[in-house]
Amino acid sequence: MHTIDLLRGRGVPAKTTIGSAAMVMVIVMVPILAAAAMVDRYLQNKTDIEIKKQAISIEQATIDKFADAVKDKESLQKQQEAVRGKLTEVSSCLGNFIQW
Repeated sequence: MHTIDLLRGRGVPAKTTIGSAAMVMVIVMVPILAAAAMVDRYLQNKTDIEIKKQAISIEQATIDKFADAVKDKESLQKQQEAVRGKLTEVSSCLGNFIQW
């Protein structure tokens, strides 16, 4: 088959080689793979966030369950400190005052 070139070499398209086709494939595949990796990371983060929200709600329920017990413990500790203070005061006064 004969090729007639009236533009003297400037109009004939370049022939596609295996190397140029591979280069085009690499140029196309890199952004596609990067986008797929980003979508995968996004979905994985979304799943992790949902799991951690559930764990937080469970822990919050546990905190709410024991909140009254913690308040009772704190009030008992304050009472215990007050009693210890009074006992210390009484023990220091026993040597100084004569009991009737």
